[in-house]
Amino acid sequence: MLIAGPLVAKFLGDYGAEVIHIESGTRQDNLRSTLPMKDNVSGVNRSAAFARYNSSKYGVSLNLSHAKGVEIARKIAAWADVVLENFSSGTMERLGLGYDDLKKVNSGIIMVSLPMFGHSGPLAKHPGLDRSWPTSSASGT
Repeated sequence: MLIAGPLVAKFLGDYGAEVIHIESGTRQDNLRSTLPMKDNVSGVNRSAAFARYNSSKYGVSLNLSHAKGVEIARKIAAWADVVLENFSSGTMERLGLGYDDLKKVNSGIIMVSLPMFGHSGPLAKHPGLDRSWPTSSASGT
């Protein structure tokens, strides 16, 4: 499903989880370009769909192709209970943020992977839609 990641993360946020939506300034969330736009004017912060599926979430922009961005993502994962990713299959591993990598910084991490076209098959490497990480602190708050 196209919006599985964003929708699951939104539901978790709606029910009280602290959710951090991570995206990049150079590769922004595809929902930002989804119609309708406020006042029918295009713009990065004008999509009704982006607003709808990212309510109940914090947001941060990280460059995950840069070591500092990956370092910050690992710090978030060290604090998190759950990482939910919606990249195409294998992307998190290539970034150094796969399940085995995150277990090294947080042995109790739960990772949910929702690539739009699954982890196998001819379309597995095709890009998905969102990059949301629902999280809550280790203390349960």
